[in-house]
Amino acid sequence: MSSSALPPYVPVSLVSERLIEIFPEGTPNRTYCTREMAARTVFAMLYVGAVAGTGRFLAPKHVYRMTEERALQADPGERLRYGDDALRPDKVVARDDALANTVGLKIEAHLNLPDIILVDLAPAEPLLLFVEVVGTDCPVNHRRRNALLALTDAAGFPSSRVAFLSAYADRNAAAFKMISVTEREHDRIRTVAGLLHQGCRPLRILSVLARRPDASSRSR
Repeated sequence: MSSSALPPYVPVSLVSERLIEIFPEGTPNRTYCTREMAARTVFAMLYVGAVAGTGRFLAPKHVYRMTEERALQADPGERLRYGDDALRPDKVVARDDALANTVGLKIEAHLNLPDIILVDLAPAEPLLLFVEVVGTDCPVNHRRRNALLALTDAAGFPSSRVAFLSAYADRNAAAFKMISVTEREHDRIRTVAGLLHQGCRPLRILSVLARRPDASSRSR
C-alpha cells in the first residue's frame, strides 16, 4: 500500500467527537460506541489504513501498542511502518543462553514471549518470573498465561515454580483500566503470594525483549 492511499490523518480527539455525532442519544449501547477505547480503536484503524478496499487489517496490537507519542506522528511513511512493524515479533536484545540452557528453557522471540524473564537460582528448583511491561504488548492474561505455562511445561517446570507480573505505567493508563478489578486482584494475589513464598530473593535476568522507541516513555 502506498502512503498516498492512506486515509487523511485525524487526531483521536476528532474521532471521539465524530463518534458522538454518529451515535446520537438513544442509540443502543451508545456508551460502548462512543467511549475512549472505541475512539482509540477507530483511530488505530485509520492510522494504519485498515479500511475497506485497502487489503490492510487491524490487529489488537495496533491498538494497545499505540502510545500518545506514536499517535502524534502523522507522517504517512511512519504510519505504514507502524502498521507493519506492530505485527512483527519483538527482537530479543539481552539474554543469557547458557543460563537458559541450565534451567532447560528455550527462548524463541517468535513465541511472543513477555518483555522480561527473570529466574531465581537460589532454591534447588529455579523460580521463573515472566514480566510484561504493558505498553509494548498485552497484559499476561489467562490465554498468555496458559501459553507460557505450556512453554515451561515443555522445559519440565512445575507450575508452582512459575509466576507472572504485568507492569503498567500508572493506574490511569488506558490498558490498566481495561482490566477488570477482579482480574487485577487475582493476578496481584497470585504474583505476590508466589514471590513471598520464595522469600523475595534477588532474581537473575534471563531475557529482555527490545522496547520500541515509540513505547519507551509509556513503559518506564
